[in-house]
Order: sequence, then structure tokens, then C-alpha cells
Amino acid sequence: MKCAELDYYNVLNIPRNATKEDILKSYRKLAIKLFPYRDSQLIRDISGKDTDHISTHMSPLPIYRQWEYINMACDILGHDFRRSIYDRFGESALLKGIRLKDGYFPPYQYHGNHMKVYHDIFELEDVYFGCVKLMHVWREELVNAKDFRTEKLKKSLTLNIPPGVTAGTRFCFDEEGDRGPNKIPADIIFIVADAPHRRFQRRNQHDLIYVHEINLCQALTGFQFLVRTVDKRDLKISISEVVNPGFVKIVNGEGLPKCKSLDIVEARVPCRVAPKEHGDLIIEFKIVFPVYLTKEMKQLARRFFTELSSDESKETSKNCI
Repeated sequence: MKCAELDYYNVLNIPRNATKEDILKSYRKLAIKLFPYRDSQLIRDISGKDTDHISTHMSPLPIYRQWEYINMACDILGHDFRRSIYDRFGESALLKGIRLKDGYFPPYQYHGNHMKVYHDIFELEDVYFGCVKLMHVWREELVNAKDFRTEKLKKSLTLNIPPGVTAGTRFCFDEEGDRGPNKIPADIIFIVADAPHRRFQRRNQHDLIYVHEINLCQALTGFQFLVRTVDKRDLKISISEVVNPGFVKIVNGEGLPKCKSLDIVEARVPCRVAPKEHGDLIIEFKIVFPVYLTKEMKQLARRFFTELSSDESKETSKNCI
């Protein structure tokens, strides 16, 4: 008896011809609803809506099961090669493995770390665009002035994160700490840390590092490629030079916004951002060497080294005159 296969497109509520951006967008919407560590009471206080029962297209499955499914679906459909195997051969081939004409696709096994998928999707965009974070702290509150009785109560603080904020920036809420009789409340300070991004790394505060893989032919003859920026634009990059170890391509003004305040910030006062000032995008290259050389690759390498030797001979002769 053949078991019904899971439709990962239906899990994410998207059509089969959905783009990569559509997949991530749908995942984000579902993840916000199904995130297991959300504070239902706080959301109810703010919105006036009860979120204990969240209705999605996967109801009446338990919330934790829906959370598992959307992360597994995103891990498959968000990966180009896994998605192509699933689209062409179905879930069975994906999970059991399949022999292809140019190799073998091993069985796919979901790692089970749902938070890894979540953090990979909700990544460096907050730094690029800025955001508002609702921070929740528990602090001592004076609830009875007569007998000086205190209780631990929740306090919500709104944190305005400016575009380009750097790791280590401290946001200070003056005198929002524990309260009690004859006690001056201490300050509450939040320290910014960067979450990892799956495509970019941060360097020199406002520069972005992108590593692009190329083959040996491309390194020798030049090539073109596209880089999808954090704000979802496609940059066309042309390389005409020989890519040797240590070669980089710098694209000016395509890094992170430059935030003026880099140390401690009064959290209630928005930070100043330098308008239209950005760091640079620094593209590094990783050359993937072939296991064997084809006839065309041998001819190309022979021609390249012949021309290189000829240029060196001309330069030597010029220096001897």
C-alpha cells in the first residue's frame, strides 16, 4: 500500500511555481503565528486578541506539529537542489535517495533544529532596515506602600533599533530597574549582538563580505554573475581580470547604512542615521578546482599559460634593453 506523500507547498500555502522570495515570505508569515516562544498574554494585552488558538490552513494539527512542518518545508523548498529533486521525483526519492545520471543524491534527513531554520530566515535584515523590538523584563515593583511589599511584575520596553546599528551598541532605559522603598531604580541596558546571515558577513562595522564560488575556467577567462542584496536587488557583477588568491571586488555604497551613534544610546531617543551613507560590499572568491580536466579545459589552460609566458618574456627583454 502506497502512503500519501506530504505536500510541502501546501504546508507553506504557496503554489508550485512560487519563487524563492515567495517561499521565504510565506514562511515568515507562518513563523510569526506559530513561533513556540511567543508571549500570548502580552500579544493579547496589546492587540486585544486571544492567540492561544491560532488558525492556519494546517489546522486542526497541534501548533507544535505545524511549527515542525513549516521549518522542514522551508529547509527543503528553500534549497534549490533539494527542491528540484522533490519537484521531479517526489518526497519518496527525496527521503530515500535517488541515482541520477551525473551522480547519486543521498537520502535527505531533516536536522530537526527548527530554531536554526528560523534564525537563518530572520537574519541580518533587521540591521539593514532597522526595526522595533518589544523587550520584556521582570522587575520588583512596590505593590503595597504600607508594608513595603514588592512583587515580580512584567515590564515591556519598546526598543528602536536604527539601520546600521553595530554590535556592542548599548541601549539604556534610565531608572527602569527594580523598584522598592528607599531605593533608586537602576538602569536597564540592552547590548546589541549580530545574528549570523547565510550569505553575508559584517566587517569594519558597515562593510558586507560576500563569498562567491567560481570554477577554474571562470578564474582564468572572466565571468558575470548576480548578487542579491539584503534589500532584494540584483547587482550585476562583471569580472574581466584573472582571479588569483586574495583577489576581491569592491562595490562602493552597497554595504550597511552608517549609524552615527556607536556606543551608548538613550533608548527612548531615536538614533541619528547618516542619510544615504553606506559601507561597501566586498566580494571574495573561492576557486573550486575540478577533479579532472576536460579536453576543452586543457586547451584553455595551455593557451593561457602560453600567453602568460610570452608576456613575461617580453617584459624580461624590455628590462634588458
